[in-house]
Amino acid sequence: MQHTDFVKISRLNTKLSFEKKIESLLNDIRNKENVLSLTFYGNSTDEKYDEEYQEIRLIAGEIFRENIPLITYIIQTPGTWNEIALETLYKPSFIISATFCDAYGIRYVLMETAKTRILMTEGIQSDFSKTDVGTQAFDIFTKATCVLNKHQMQINDIVRQWNYIGHITGINGEIQHYQKFNDIRADFYQKCDWGSRGYPAATGIGMMTNRLIVNFIALHSFDNHIYIHSLDNPLQTAAHAYSEKVLVGLSKNERHATPKFERAKIISNESFGICFISGTAAIRGEQSMNNQNVTLQTRNTLENIKYLISDINLSENGIRGKISTPSLLRVYVKHKKDFTTVEAEILKLWPETPAIYLEADICREELLVEIEGIAMLHENANMC
Repeated sequence: MQHTDFVKISRLNTKLSFEKKIESLLNDIRNKENVLSLTFYGNSTDEKYDEEYQEIRLIAGEIFRENIPLITYIIQTPGTWNEIALETLYKPSFIISATFCDAYGIRYVLMETAKTRILMTEGIQSDFSKTDVGTQAFDIFTKATCVLNKHQMQINDIVRQWNYIGHITGINGEIQHYQKFNDIRADFYQKCDWGSRGYPAATGIGMMTNRLIVNFIALHSFDNHIYIHSLDNPLQTAAHAYSEKVLVGLSKNERHATPKFERAKIISNESFGICFISGTAAIRGEQSMNNQNVTLQTRNTLENIKYLISDINLSENGIRGKISTPSLLRVYVKHKKDFTTVEAEILKLWPETPAIYLEADICREELLVEIEGIAMLHENANMC
C-alpha cells in the first residue's frame, strides 16, 4: 500500500471472486471513520457494471454501516484483467464537519471549514446511460447545477473535475464523443462568469464502456480568504484557447467548443496550499507529439508537468511558494504493454511519488499516455 497524508492506493490481484476482492480491500482500510471517498478501478463491461457497482455499495454499507463514503467505480484496468485498484481519500485535518448527502440522484459530501464550503461528489452518472454522450452530459450537468444551487453555490465554484468518457475518440454521427462532451460542457459553463479564477482543472479520459461518469470538487469561500488561481504553462497553449485546427468534428459547417479547463488549479491560504494538475499529455503548443514512441511521449509529458509546477512558473503566475514533487499521480496508458516503460520513466524523475497506472484511451488518437496529479505547496503558499 502506498500513501500520502490524505490518499492511499491499494491493489488486489488474486483469483478471488469480485465480492471477496471488494471485501478484502475495504476491510484493510484503517481509520474508516475519516474516509471521504472510495474510487475503484477494474475490468468490467456494460452488462456487468451496474451489478458490480451495486455489489460494491452493498459491501461498503455492511462494513462502514453509517457514513458510507462516496463510491465511484471506473472501468479502467489497473494491471492484469482480474486486478482491482482502490484509491481511498481521507478527510483533511482542517475540515470542521463533513456531511454525506443525496439529492437529484447525486451522492456527495458537504464539508465546512470556518469560512469555506466544499462540495465533493462521487461519480455522477446519467439516467440515460445507454444513450449518446451528449444526452448523458446534458443530464449530468443539469443534476450538478441543481445540487450546487441547493447549497448556494454555482457551477463556476467547481475547481477540479474528472470526466470519464466511454470510447472517448469514437465517432457518433459526425462528431467525436470527446468533442460532443466539450460542446455540452461549454454550454453549461457559459451560464456563469468564470472571471479571473479561470476554469477548473480537469481530466477527460476514456473508458471501455458506453457510459459517462463525472466527478467534481467545488469550493465557495465566504470572505475571499481562500485564493483560487489558475496555473498556465507556457509550453502548452491553454486548452480553452485551442484553435479549431485541433478540434475534432467531421462537419465543416459547425463550430465546436474548446475543452474548458486550465492546466492546473491552485487553492491556498496562509497555511495550506494544494495544486490540482490537470490531465497532461505530450502536447506542445496545441500540437500532439505524433511520434508513436511511448518513452518519448512520457518524457515530453513529464517535462510539461515539471515546468508547470516549477519555481519559475509558479512565480510568473503570481504564486508564492514551492512544490517539491507531486504527492500523487494517476497515469493513463493507452496500451497495457507500455505500463512498465511508462513507470520506468516516471520513477527516474519522481521515485517516491505514489502512482496508479490505468489502461485507458487518451483524448487524441495519436497520444499514448496522460498524467494527472496532486501536489502540495509549501513556504507561504499564497498569491503574491
